[in-house]
Parts: sequence; structure tokens; C-alpha cells
Amino acid sequence: EAPAPILELLFEGVPEVAVEGFRVESVTHNQVNFRWTPHNRSESLEGYRIRVSRDGLHFSTAVEVPVEAFNEAGDWVATSSAAVENLPDGRYWFDIIMLGRSGPSLYFATIGPLWIPNVAGEVTGLGIESVTEGAVLLTWSNPAIPVIGWEVAFSADSAPASSPVFTAEPRFNVTGLQLGPVYTFF
Repeated sequence: EAPAPILELLFEGVPEVAVEGFRVESVTHNQVNFRWTPHNRSESLEGYRIRVSRDGLHFSTAVEVPVEAFNEAGDWVATSSAAVENLPDGRYWFDIIMLGRSGPSLYFATIGPLWIPNVAGEVTGLGIESVTEGAVLLTWSNPAIPVIGWEVAFSADSAPASSPVFTAEPRFNVTGLQLGPVYTFF
């Protein structure tokens, strides 16, 4: 019987595809939150590595996450998000690779450049462009510093605020509103 090819031996246990759906979920003044599509579980996949670069060429490990972890409800689920924290202001590139039993994948997904501002900045020029039944289109001015997006939330009367929604454009259509309550947007 012929011996197995060397390449198959070298890469056994190493994921042979790139992570799919790698995207930015939100950005603050010192942190970027990422999300991706969890890979189909295989015995060789052990986790993910997000790397960071200031020049887009030289990357170093920022965070490693296991392929599965406990969620808030205590269930064991596929990992599909991570945060890179403590970033000073500046321009960054990020990539993500899968970690296999025998080492990291040779395939990666990249995002960048992203600008991490040293302050979150104040939203200016907030206005209402249009109102329709159950919805309002909010718009605001672009700041002088580069940003990749905003989080929009609202509350009705004195109710708790909604979960923030990320938008990359200086406009957002808030839907699901009802007649009667006084809404506050932030």
C-alpha cells in the first residue's frame, strides 16, 4: 500500500477554509466587537484567533477564543463573537483564522482599515428626515474624525432603552413605533 502524501500529513487537523461572515458589530473609543458565522463543528477545529495590525502587513494575536463556550443561559454553543479591547486611537486592520488541532489555518478573512477614535464623539445635527406609520427616519452629521458607525437606541416614555442597533451610515430608520408614547432617541 502506498504511503499517504506528505501534504495530507502536514495539514491533517488544520482547517482548510476561511472564516465566513467576519464583520464588525460595534466600535467604541477603545474596543471593536466582531461577529462571524460559526464553522460547522469538526474534530480538528479548536478555536479562532483574531489578529491586529497597525499597517495591514504585520499582524499579532489580539485574542483567541474557543470553538465552543457557555452562553449567558449556561448552554454550550458555537462561538461566533469576540471583542478586541484596550486599543489606543489609530488605524487598524484585523483578521481571523481558525485554529486546528495541528495548528492555525492558512486561510483568513481580513477587515480594515478601521479608525479607532480616542473619544467616542458627540452626535451633532440629529434630525428627523421623515415620519411614516410606525417609523421615523433619523439623520445626523458626519463628525470631523473618521468613524465606522454609530449605535442607535430609543426609549418610549420612561421605559428602559432598547438594545442599541449598529449602523454604518449617518441615518437610521427606527421601526415598530406606536402612536401615543413620547420617544427619546440616543
